[in-house]
Amino acid sequence: MVEILSLATEARDRGYKRTLCARHGVKEYWLVDPEKPTLEVDTLTSKELERVASYLRGQAVRSPLLDLEFPVDQVFAEW
Repeated sequence: MVEILSLATEARDRGYKRTLCARHGVKEYWLVDPEKPTLEVDTLTSKELERVASYLRGQAVRSPLLDLEFPVDQVFAEW
């Protein structure tokens, strides 16, 4: 699941929605923050989503679940 953060929704996305996703078995949760710009990847452990990586411009995003890799700059190309 991918969430694009905004000032109005950041607390809800990082708190309530993240907990809800873990409860319902979402295996990977990405938080895209266009203000910083960063992309955070969380994966599901036995009970909660745990941060496995945080990426900045110039780095390559790696998804443990999807066996996927791409430049984070592609995410922020329009911002």
